[in-house]
Amino acid sequence: AAPDNADDLIHLLSDRISPDDDGYEDFAELQYSLPEEGYEANFTIFDAGGLPVRKIIKYQLIGTEGTVRWDGESDEGARVRPGIYILFVELFNAEGDVKNFKRTISVVRRF
Repeated sequence: AAPDNADDLIHLLSDRISPDDDGYEDFAELQYSLPEEGYEANFTIFDAGGLPVRKIIKYQLIGTEGTVRWDGESDEGARVRPGIYILFVELFNAEGDVKNFKRTISVVRRF
């Protein structure tokens, strides 16, 4: 099988968010498109220190196409501080096929 190109499978629509509810860049949106059914996924946001901040999807069966959003909040429901965050995507299926992707998201605050 040909190696999968990460950019064909995972596409981050904006790598910058300003979660202030002004209707502009309020969330990061990630589109995925997988070659076949049967993948489970973990979508986790980590801070620059490598600590998990938000588990968006946790061991969930996902379809071949979809969109995932992050609104700049932690698992506790608090807004994260401005800075650099890493979206880590882990996909795996019953046959043992594992795919990992990292995307950087900047959280900015407007004044």
